[in-house]
Amino acid sequence: MSKPVALERAEMQMELKPGTVLRTMMEEHEFLDEFMNMMKERIELDRQHLMNLKELRDKRNRKWENSRIWPLASPFVSYLADEIKHIEDNINENSSKLDQSPKFPALSHQTEGEFNPLRMPECLEPSYIEYLRCHELVSAENSVKSLKEHSAKWKETNSVYTLPEADRAYRKAIHQQQRIATQAFNWYQDEFPVLLERHQERVEAIKTLLKVMLTDKSRFASNLSIASSTAIHHTAIFTSTEFIGSHHDDMSWEKGHVLVHKTRYYNYMLDELVSCPLLGLGVENTIGLANRLLDDFGATYEPPQTITGCELYRILRYENAISKSNASILQNYLGDAWFWECLKSVLFADSPLLPLPRPLYYRGMSRSSMETLLRGKVLVARKPALSLLVRLMDTIRAHGRPAADARSNAAVLLTFDPEMATLIGDIWRKWDIIGDCSLPSGVERVWNDGMKYSEIVWKKTSQSYSSRSPPISPTSSSQRAESEWGIGQSP
Repeated sequence: MSKPVALERAEMQMELKPGTVLRTMMEEHEFLDEFMNMMKERIELDRQHLMNLKELRDKRNRKWENSRIWPLASPFVSYLADEIKHIEDNINENSSKLDQSPKFPALSHQTEGEFNPLRMPECLEPSYIEYLRCHELVSAENSVKSLKEHSAKWKETNSVYTLPEADRAYRKAIHQQQRIATQAFNWYQDEFPVLLERHQERVEAIKTLLKVMLTDKSRFASNLSIASSTAIHHTAIFTSTEFIGSHHDDMSWEKGHVLVHKTRYYNYMLDELVSCPLLGLGVENTIGLANRLLDDFGATYEPPQTITGCELYRILRYENAISKSNASILQNYLGDAWFWECLKSVLFADSPLLPLPRPLYYRGMSRSSMETLLRGKVLVARKPALSLLVRLMDTIRAHGRPAADARSNAAVLLTFDPEMATLIGDIWRKWDIIGDCSLPSGVERVWNDGMKYSEIVWKKTSQSYSSRSPPISPTSSSQRAESEWGIGQSP
């Protein structure tokens, strides 16, 4: 008894249709190709890593081997050499095995007629669906009755009768389905087992190759582990105390070298008197020392009415006292006049800070001529030197001395020439210390007797000219003076 058509349709729709396994195998074949390519790329990455390690090895400084760091660096350098060797061996072994692995072509098949395994189930379904349609028509109740009636007529007479149309279509559908089904069945029976075997052989070959390569990797890792253990052992032997100990010994010898010890200054003008040379060390040092003295004592000690030069031997003896930073020693030498004598010593020991020629006009100098003169003659530390000029005059004026005394004393201290007093006064009035240029016409520096400092104002209105040129006032720092110069201490 034939199956019901509905059951036959249900069987056709089963999940695992013909061709499913073949397509799966072909996909797996592609995956295996990709996997083999990945293994080759892994070897290429190792080759690149090997090149980088060799480049790193070749870059090291060969002088290390003759230095004291070699016991510390050599274990790692040796490990690097071992690593390069093991990686190179591993690459050669894996490359050789990969090249010698069997080659498997793509899955192939032979087909005859209209059957094509790659088109399953599509190539099988139309003939089967046609069979189901014809079967359903011919097996219907009316169709079966009609066929039986035809059969009865054939038995009654010997007339020629053709087969009914429904039966002929049914027969054709059966023939077509049987023909392509036979081709498919023969393929499954004869060719597909060969493809399965080839597929299995390839998987087994890759498995064997992979086991060998992973075994090599395990041996490679073991070799690296041994090399690293050796490097760790030799690194642990190194002691930083022994390494640095010899440096400490050498440092002690170097500390005793003549080059790192201060030389002594013997003043051969004063019977080889040993002192610290503070005077005559150049413009910058002279200005710095003078400002330091003014910071600490300028507001304390009154200036003399007239400052004159001093004898050389006294200057040099004062230098020795200054080097001891003890004001009491200087007071013992000079009494209350020690500060100004000391300041003279500082300024007279070197060439004048303002090396100006005597002016042609003693009644004053124009601003433009003043700029030409100062820029042409005072080439070194012009701004600090002129700032010291203003400070000296302001300090002298702050003690109540007249402007003439301030001009003449500043001229003696900075130019060594009392005849320069008028020019010094003009510079004090007309020069912009911060801008390093002459003040504009109608602007000048004046003395503020109430506040005890100078300021720059508009001459007609007495209003402040600019905040960019703040007043310069003498300062006093008794606490710092006591600590640095020893005021109140015994000699």
